[in-house]
Amino acid sequence: MGDTLEATLLVDGAVVECRLAETQSKENFEYQGRIATTVPKQAEASLTNAMDLDNIVALSHRGGCSFAEKSDRVGAAGAIALILVNTDDEHIFPAAKDSAIPIIAVRSRDGQLLEQATEITLVIETKPCTLKLLCDALKTSKVTQIDFSSCGLGSLAMEILSDYVHHATGAIARL
Repeated sequence: MGDTLEATLLVDGAVVECRLAETQSKENFEYQGRIATTVPKQAEASLTNAMDLDNIVALSHRGGCSFAEKSDRVGAAGAIALILVNTDDEHIFPAAKDSAIPIIAVRSRDGQLLEQATEITLVIETKPCTLKLLCDALKTSKVTQIDFSSCGLGSLAMEILSDYVHHATGAIARL
């Protein structure tokens, strides 16, 4: 129940939903500035615009090679993070645990916004795990029962939830 990293992406001031890959990079990160699309677009070969990627966030499209290969290429060119555009409008969680730079994934339609963006803001920050916060709160509150009668659940659901809270708080108290 450790802390988690979460990403926030703003494109010309508008929030864009994104997914953060699990990588070696575990530090808080903040960037505001321009973005450059890799050439080739899928970063599947040597980058002909490597000099344009130094100290900025790179944008690459899914396909052509693995996420790790894309990350290695843009990282070697000096990019500080990689935004990966999916081929459709579904979210993906890129797998690139060995990546030294953060990798963020966005949907296809958001990739189009990014390609036209004048400025992006990317923030990656450590946040406490929600379950850990709940467990800590229950430990300190000594709660053994909760009244769910006002939440619109049926009596069976309320009984199950109340029993669960009673047993869960007992287990948490023993942690």
